[in-house]
Amino acid sequence: MNSMKKYIILLIVFLLSCSMKFKRGYLFQVPSFAYNICQKDSLDKIWSKKINAYPENILSLNDQTLLIGDSRGGLMTLDLMEGEKIDRYWKDYIRPIRFYNIFDNVLYFTSINKNEIKAWDLKKARLKWKNKYDHDFTHLVHFNNKYFVKHDRGIARLDTSNGKITQELKLDARLAQDFIKTDQHMIVATENGRVLMINSKLKIVKRFDTEILIPRNLIYHENELLINNSSGKIRIIDINNFETVFVENYKKTIYATPLFINKKLIMGFADGEVIAINWKSGEVNWRFSRTNLLSLDMITCQDRVIVTYSPGEIYCLETTDGKQVWKYNAEKSINYVKLTHLGLLYSCRKKLNLIGINNEYTQN
Repeated sequence: MNSMKKYIILLIVFLLSCSMKFKRGYLFQVPSFAYNICQKDSLDKIWSKKINAYPENILSLNDQTLLIGDSRGGLMTLDLMEGEKIDRYWKDYIRPIRFYNIFDNVLYFTSINKNEIKAWDLKKARLKWKNKYDHDFTHLVHFNNKYFVKHDRGIARLDTSNGKITQELKLDARLAQDFIKTDQHMIVATENGRVLMINSKLKIVKRFDTEILIPRNLIYHENELLINNSSGKIRIIDINNFETVFVENYKKTIYATPLFINKKLIMGFADGEVIAINWKSGEVNWRFSRTNLLSLDMITCQDRVIVTYSPGEIYCLETTDGKQVWKYNAEKSINYVKLTHLGLLYSCRKKLNLIGINNEYTQN
């Protein structure tokens, strides 16, 4: 009887230890990407594996290892070569995982609407700190050798050694989704369309109205700021003189983040149309259209673009003229897509799939 109790206690301790940390440490290295897949005329299925829940966020820890945060609050690492699970980290999270970023080999993450940030030392495989806050922080950026987090009513400076807030800028207006930085400023937008430029002392140095309500994206490109919303309105502003370079209301739903490639602005609409425009003149250079839902972000692949339609079709297009380079039919609904070191990773619900170039894959 005593031996049975001892066995049960040891089993509980073992299970708790497994649930609280990764079994091994990881060293984060900036990954390379398989841009060569955009130079071929077709792709092969490399592997297909089922995971525990829908992937919400996927990070490449290096060329061989993926870190996956899922819709049920779980984290796991996966071997990109074979698609096999390496480690699993399950905690008391129920909601989807949100990754903020990796700085100095520390992963900062949370569960959506939990008002908490965890700092996980990837190399030592241990929790560095965990803190609760009054707000649900949506972004974490590194700017001017400092760290800043954003919530829907302000921006705060975060001490990454202990997770404490050391300074905060509170705003009356509710902030929209995005939070970006330039060399000199952090930039946010309010839901009523006002853009705020903020310095590292959390002082607003410039504000201006864009007349774009409920902004979805802020994109900085060559001293110009793009701002757009989901209903199809877009404005590009020169931040040197704050003059409008381009403005248009397409009156069509936009889910995919616009891209700047080869001096073109690539726009993808929910109705399936993709257009490339010269934003200096407003001229439409080319159009590509399918009747399927386009809700996932497009992917830059050197001088080409990968467009994924939710029902299961993936296209690689030339950015010069919009011509199709290749098409891949997943035959099932796609809910996530990411370019990796070995090819294009996409998920059909709980099933992860890697497509690429088979002979080059086997040589890695």
